[in-house]
Formats: sequence, structure tokens, C-alpha cells
Amino acid sequence: MSPEGPLMTHNINLEDCPLGSTCPLVVDIEEIKESSKSTQEQLTNIRGDVKILEISHINFQKYLERLDRVSDRLGEVLEQLRLLVTTNTEKIARHEAQIGEGRSMTIDLQEKLDAQSDKILGSMNAMRNEIMLEFNDLKKTTTSKISGLEKARNILYGAILVIGLILTPFANRLINPQQHNITIQAPSAVQTQK
Repeated sequence: MSPEGPLMTHNINLEDCPLGSTCPLVVDIEEIKESSKSTQEQLTNIRGDVKILEISHINFQKYLERLDRVSDRLGEVLEQLRLLVTTNTEKIARHEAQIGEGRSMTIDLQEKLDAQSDKILGSMNAMRNEIMLEFNDLKKTTTSKISGLEKARNILYGAILVIGLILTPFANRLINPQQHNITIQAPSAVQTQK
């Protein structure tokens, strides 16, 4: 027996054995059992790794399938975007042409409006000047008529005042005839009454 475990000798027929047709083989069973255990553990580990790799491979296949679907979808979206860009480019070109036409029409209308406003302002200024001339003439005639009327009024007031001063003593006599009895007395009699 060996210190590690029992030894077994087996004769193995090997054609390539240099000792002949039988070759003695010395095998340590404990070593083989340990080796078998470690090999089995390695095999179990390898099987676990293989399962993990299989699962990873399946997941990777699913990921690749998703990437293919996403890639196909992106291709469709890009095609739709190309169509949109093409149609929008055409629309933009048409709108720019319409804007150019609108600008030229706006410029023409602005020029026509400017010409019309110049004509209207010219006619308004001419009318204003005519109205101001007529107003000034009317003002002069009205002022001269008013000043003539004021002179006549002042003359009339003056005449009424003079007539009133002249007629006041006579009017007083007519209103109160008793208070206004004029008696002529001698100067000595006037003094004694005071």
C-alpha cells in the first residue's frame, strides 16, 4: 500500500507499449477518485458555465432580434423622414414663391397708396387754403360789420343818455307832481325856512 491509498496494478494490452503486448499500469484509486471528483466538479462547473452561456446566447439572440426589429423600424422612419423632407422642401419652395409674389404685390399696393395719399393730402391742403381764405374774408367782413354795429350801439347809448338826462326832470314832475311845485320866494323867506 502506498501512503496515499491502495495501489492497483492492471495489465493493459497496448500495441504501442514498449514492453510488449502487456504493459503494467500502476493506478492509485484514491488519486483517481479525487481526480474524478475534481473532474466531476469541473464538469459540473463547465455544465453550469455552458448553461449560463446557453442562456446568454439565447438572450443575445433575443437582443439581436430586437436590434433587427429596431433597425427595420429605423429604416422605415428614415424613409418616412426622407419623404417628409422632400414634400416639405417642395412646400417651402411654393410658399417662398407665394411670399415673393405677396411682397411684390405689397410693394405695388404701397406705391399706389402713397400716390393716393399724396393726391388726397394735396387736395386737402388746397381745400384748407380755400376755406382759410374764405374764413379770413368772412372774418374781415364780420369784424367790420360788428365794429360798425358797436359804433352805432355806442352812439345810440349816448343819445339815450342825453335824452334821459334831458327828460329826467320832466319825468320826475310827471311821476310826483306835488313834490315838484316850484315856488319862487324871496331870498329872505328861503333862509327862514331852513
